[in-house]
Amino acid sequence: SNLEERTMQSEITQPLLITVEETMRLMCLGRTKIYALIRQEGLPVHRFGRRVLVDPEELKSWLQRRRG
Repeated sequence: SNLEERTMQSEITQPLLITVEETMRLMCLGRTKIYALIRQEGLPVHRFGRRVLVDPEELKSWLQRRRG
């Protein structure tokens, strides 16, 4: 169906994972603070070798839990 195609298209254009730089911009925080949150407060990341990437959905959930 057309709706299904549009849904798939939006899923493809939304990145599954974002970089630390993109996370910094989204959260208006510096690199040092982001890495401190990863180490000290369990901000969820996915590591691929030296690359550290963030799942935007996991980030939202983490922020909501943290607020509670």
